[in-house]
Amino acid sequence: MKEIKLQKIQLSNFKSLNIEVEFNDGATKISGKNGIGKTSIASAFYWLLSSYTSPFVPKNFALFDDRVELTHETPLAKVKAWLKVGEYDYTIEKTAEAKFTRSKGSSEWVKASSDTYTVYIDEIETSATHYNEWIEANICPVAILPYLLNGEFFTALIDDNKNKARGILSTLVGEVKPEDFKGDYSSIAEMLERYSASDIVEMSRKKKKPLEERQNVIPVEIDRKEERLSELKSMDFSATEKEIEKIKGEIEAIDGLLLGNADALKPILDHNAGIENKLANKRLSLVNGRLTYKEEQNARTSEIKAKIAEVKRYNEGVGRDNFTIIRDFEEKKENKEALSKRYFALKDYLDTLRNKKNEIKARVFTEDHCPYCGAELDPMELEAKQIAFNEAKERELKIIIEEGKSRKEELDKLKDKISDLEKR
Repeated sequence: MKEIKLQKIQLSNFKSLNIEVEFNDGATKISGKNGIGKTSIASAFYWLLSSYTSPFVPKNFALFDDRVELTHETPLAKVKAWLKVGEYDYTIEKTAEAKFTRSKGSSEWVKASSDTYTVYIDEIETSATHYNEWIEANICPVAILPYLLNGEFFTALIDDNKNKARGILSTLVGEVKPEDFKGDYSSIAEMLERYSASDIVEMSRKKKKPLEERQNVIPVEIDRKEERLSELKSMDFSATEKEIEKIKGEIEAIDGLLLGNADALKPILDHNAGIENKLANKRLSLVNGRLTYKEEQNARTSEIKAKIAEVKRYNEGVGRDNFTIIRDFEEKKENKEALSKRYFALKDYLDTLRNKKNEIKARVFTEDHCPYCGAELDPMELEAKQIAFNEAKERELKIIIEEGKSRKEELDKLKDKISDLEKR
């Protein structure tokens, strides 16, 4: 069974933790007060391997900081581990992005029951199926991972299903002996150490295809060679042998010339070696450049996302300000319309008062009849009636004048209010 060592684990925004822990060859002790994240480190490793944060809770459970509200801007929850499997080093990584949904016709976003996950092997993004196949091939079957990661879970299984527990133990500690194999598997032993069986099958399939195509061409080539063989049988081999000897002599002469000019060829060979070294350095620079470019692109992407979030927040603020401005404008508009309506009503009323005042002023007392009732007056009562007429006239004028002053003051105040609203 392969030896598996966890060398380092890194948590980013996982249950609000941002931490990196390196493990030595012996036991690594993690200690501290309650609530600082000791259990979360183990939960992160459970989740990275099996998609469980604990063998006792559902998948995708409590990956983010539960003390704050989840939004579209909530950072990715990420766990990355550095492993040594046998003699080879690997990195595996998993990220979770909070996912939201909304009902048809609704503008309100709600947290989805699951999230969006991405997995990487040796910094390369891969599918969940291939990721699980890699776990199966290099760690252990995914179905028994929870029992490996938590002893209490396995103890409970013994009580519930002894046969299943016995099968898991057999899977974990069973050993395949060399005599169990029929045939020589030494050629793929190293490949099995480094790659999964499915990877080897895929590579073999790709190698097999050109061989099958080659196999289809071989009969045609055999026919051609048989035709060539017939031609050769009809050839004069003695003349051919003489030609071969002649060519051999020419080759020996060229070899002698090359040996005699070894010193002259050495700078050329050294120059070629230098070119090969430069090409190797260029290839290395190209690989490093691609990695740097990828890191810069990721940083740029994060920066753009941050700017988009900032612009979004700014737009939301502008939207709120616009709403307040529009609301205030509508209120002022309504106030102005109401004030204007009252203003023109008062103007009309003042005009009515003026007309009434002019009409009262124009009233004249006559000797033969009363201007109010039209009855003829007794000459004896004329003076008393005229006095009463004048007093009534003065009273009405006074009332109208007082009412006009009051309405005029109200009209001036309304005019000032309307002017103030227009200035705003």
